[in-house]
Amino acid sequence: MVAVHTRSGLTLIELVTTTVILAISAAMVVPRWSRSVERAELSAMRSEIESTINALRRSAVRSSQTIHLSIPAGGQTISLTPPQPQLAGGPTGLIDFSSQYPNISISAIDLDGNPDCDINLQGDLVSTSSSARLSAGLLTLNGYSKSTTIDLLAAQGTTSTPTPEGQSAEEEGEEEGVVEEVVEEVGEVVEEVVGGVTGEATSTIDTLNEIIKGLFSW
Repeated sequence: MVAVHTRSGLTLIELVTTTVILAISAAMVVPRWSRSVERAELSAMRSEIESTINALRRSAVRSSQTIHLSIPAGGQTISLTPPQPQLAGGPTGLIDFSSQYPNISISAIDLDGNPDCDINLQGDLVSTSSSARLSAGLLTLNGYSKSTTIDLLAAQGTTSTPTPEGQSAEEEGEEEGVVEEVVEEVGEVVEEVVGGVTGEATSTIDTLNEIIKGLFSW
């Protein structure tokens, strides 16, 4: 009688390959998920600030009342004087975004070089000192790795400068370069680890490298 040996379990090369793929997938998914959450929070906070400022502009026109805005850099608040409890900020006039967006801060304010301004009776953003219409009304929101800039003058039919497009394009290019470097480094590590295990390493490495590149391009 001829004994029949059936194969059970995984070979060492299969275990190594599976482990590497799982490690790469985990290393990719977690940062991508974090960036997705961060982008969503930035977008939501941006929309909330824009809608709040627009509501305040309409309120200033209806009530014939000048509203003073103060926005400290590096904070998460907008202070209103006098308070507008019917719109935002409650009786104190302090709009606090820290509880809803704890990881997002207002990192830069450019209201003609100042951190504050007024909304006049026509609903325009103006300088507190001169009452002249602002030529720059920019707020920059910062997360861990992303940022977005709000142009408060867009609702008035004008555009503030500078704009954030150039910086965003540069950041995307840098991120793509990092991904390419990681793919190359992972391929080298896989070749070193798997290459000494079995003679089948060459085809396995090629297959694994294709999988890695596919994961990073996902």
